[in-house]
Amino acid sequence: MTLCIQPDDLVWRAFAPESEAELQAPHPNQVLMADYLRAFFRSHDETQEPDDALLTRWLNSGRHTFTAMMQALLPELQARHALQQIDLAMFAHWTPDSDLGCAVSNALIHACDARQAFGLSVSDRGLAAPLFALYAIDDYLTSDENRREALLMIADQNVAPYPSERLAQLRPQKNCCLIRIEKRPPQQASGLIFEGYYRQPYAENGDPIGTMRQLISRLPAADTLTLLCNPSLAAVLQSAFPEHQTAAVAESLLCAAPFVYLKHQAQPGRRYLLAVLESRHLTACVLRYQPCHDGPLTRPPRTC
Repeated sequence: MTLCIQPDDLVWRAFAPESEAELQAPHPNQVLMADYLRAFFRSHDETQEPDDALLTRWLNSGRHTFTAMMQALLPELQARHALQQIDLAMFAHWTPDSDLGCAVSNALIHACDARQAFGLSVSDRGLAAPLFALYAIDDYLTSDENRREALLMIADQNVAPYPSERLAQLRPQKNCCLIRIEKRPPQQASGLIFEGYYRQPYAENGDPIGTMRQLISRLPAADTLTLLCNPSLAAVLQSAFPEHQTAAVAESLLCAAPFVYLKHQAQPGRRYLLAVLESRHLTACVLRYQPCHDGPLTRPPRTC
């Protein structure tokens, strides 16, 4: 069995940020949240103090929480499919929510009325979070013949409650992406077909090019391969691997960026290697776009 994503079963939206006047307004929870952040920094052996201006902006950015964005977007997917039968609700993100403490995967299950679904979130994996989420979904669905469908939610905020130079460089947008994923027999697979997850340590000199070369050598039909990554890495890979197509994602969309690219620009017959550089590893997954399966989709009945 293999995981399949139909491009029409991927819906996404970027949400408008609050106005500057709203973001700079005094907030009643400023002192309380500053105390929380101070304790958070100490727990990570950091001595920095909260940035009051940044914290104020974050506290006032709560109109579009992860749950609110999901609830606004979900009807688009529900218009195509009844989601009560999903077996897994997975949430992947990099940035923290503007409403701390909300169990987003549980909120997703409740919104779908999927009472038998299992919920899980992938955090603290940076921009590689949705790639690991696909790996976890594959492991969960294929380990039981009765499990057939998952819903992957990917979302990020445009501001964090603490300074992040990397986040600021990306000029992030608030956004949410919902992806319905189904398990199919290999002979009936179609759409974006999941072909594997890889987490490759860098070579001794830390060169990502050598690591990427090792990874590509493990893939079939490399002549139809597109390397999909952020613009800076894409420029390096285009020079190092002229025999392959290279494409840059809209990095302001953060975790959702490669999936939004695939929804709009995936070409039948091509493999896409989604790559993220982490501190010590190259993390990647491979999706192959295959035209729709002709004929009825046959499935064995669920067993008790």
